Amino acid sequence: MRCPETMIFVGENIKTLIGMDEICYHGCEECTKIPQKCLEYGPVRIKNLRESFVKPRFFEKLIIVDYFLDNIANVCVKSSTTKEACLNAVENLINSNVTCKTLVLKISETRKAETRETTDVYRLEFNTDKLRPMPREVLETILRKWKVQSVVLKFIVETHKKKQAGAWISRKWFSELCLNDDYRNVKQSRPELKISEVCVDLKDSYKCANSLQVREPYRRVINKYGYTVVSNVRRVFLCDKLSIECSHWYQRLKIPIADGVRRLMKVVTMEDQDNLEVNIRIFPTHRNSEEFFNGLIERQGSNPDIYQGFTILTLPSPLPVFPRSLEPIKKKPYYKFEKTEWIGNAFRMINSRKELVINWEFMIEKKEPIKMSNNLRR
Repeated sequence: MRCPETMIFVGENIKTLIGMDEICYHGCEECTKIPQKCLEYGPVRIKNLRESFVKPRFFEKLIIVDYFLDNIANVCVKSSTTKEACLNAVENLINSNVTCKTLVLKISETRKAETRETTDVYRLEFNTDKLRPMPREVLETILRKWKVQSVVLKFIVETHKKKQAGAWISRKWFSELCLNDDYRNVKQSRPELKISEVCVDLKDSYKCANSLQVREPYRRVINKYGYTVVSNVRRVFLCDKLSIECSHWYQRLKIPIADGVRRLMKVVTMEDQDNLEVNIRIFPTHRNSEEFFNGLIERQGSNPDIYQGFTILTLPSPLPVFPRSLEPIKKKPYYKFEKTEWIGNAFRMINSRKELVINWEFMIEKKEPIKMSNNLRR
C-alpha cells in the first residue's frame, strides 16, 4: 500500500527527494524504499541504513541531521557492554554499500540537553548558546565508509528535535565534537579522512552567522557563539577548498568592511594550512568594499600584519543574484515576496609561499525594482 503522504508526487522515476522528514516523519515501509531510486535524498534515518541500502548505491547528495548521529550512537551504546563493542556496532550499522559524492549535515543552533549530564554542566549553565556535541567517531565512520568527497555544513535555527537524546554522552565512549567549542579543545582529523571541499552554509543560520559580524565590544558576549566555527571546521574536515556562504536575509555583514575582512581572515588562516582555496560570499550593509580593497592594493607592503605576504587583486564583477525578500505592500496589511537584484565586487588575495588563495565576493542590493522573469538566476 502506497503512503498517502507521498503517493501524490512520488513516481517510479524519481531522482531527488529532499525534506522527507517534513512529509513522512516516522518513515513508513513504502517511503523507506524511495532512496533506492534516488540520486539525491534526505534526511537519512536509521531505518534507511537497515532497509534501504541493502544493494550498492551511488548518491550525488545525501542529507543527514545532527540527531541522526545521536540516534546511531545511542543505538550502539544500548546494544554494547564495552567501548570496543560499541565502536564495532557503529561499523556494522553504517553500511559501506553507500557511496556519496556530497554529504549535507544540518546542525541545529538551538538544541538543548534532554538531561543534565555531569559532563555537560558547564555547557548547560554557562554556555547556553553552545552547539550540542555530536559523536565524532560516528561522523568519521560515515565519511570513511561512504567515501564522501565534499561536505556541506548547514547551520539552521532549529530542527524537528529541540532536545538532544544524549545517552551516548554519559557513557563517554565517543568523542564529543562541538563545532563552536574552544579551538584548543578540537583535535585535528587524521590525514586519511581528508576530503576535497567543505562548505560552511550560513544562509539559514541566525546565531552562527551573526556571531562573525557583531560590533565590538559585544563580541565577547555574543560572538563567542560561532567565532570558532570556521577554524574548528578546518581542523575536523581537512580539505583543499573551503567556502563560506551567507545570505541577504539575517546574515548581512553589519560591521565595517575592514572589521569583517580582518575577522574572517583571522579564522580562515588560524590553522595555517598550505594549498588551500577559500571562497567567501557576504552581503554587507556597508557599500565601500571596492574603496577598502583598492586601499589595500595601493598600500601593499605596508598593510597590517594579517595582510602581509598576500598579493591583492581586483577580479571581474560576479554575476548578479536575484533572491526574494519579504516586502510590505503599500497601504495594505500584507506582505509579498519581491525579487530584487544584488550586484557585487570581487577580489582575490594570493599567498604564493603558502599556496593560499582567498576569493571575496561582496553583494549589495541594486535599488531599482526589476521585472520578474523565469530566466533570472536565483
